[in-house]
Amino acid sequence: MEMLIEILNKFDIANLFAMGIMFWFFYNRLDNKIDKIVKRLDKIETELHELDKRLCRLEGAFSAKDCCMIKDERVSRRAE
Repeated sequence: MEMLIEILNKFDIANLFAMGIMFWFFYNRLDNKIDKIVKRLDKIETELHELDKRLCRLEGAFSAKDCCMIKDERVSRRAE
């Protein structure tokens, strides 16, 4: 018990309070930056999904054509 009281006497409450405020401030700033990055990644993910849809539509349109290289058996053998 005496050892605990000695340790508590060595702590400076003002410094601990200032360090707590600094950690809180930096955590809030970091949290805001992370939110911005997450929003940007969500936007990129949406755009990538839209691009994938467009490529699938193009692939479907090309495969419907008789002269398309996608239907060419020689090309598909090389791709395997």
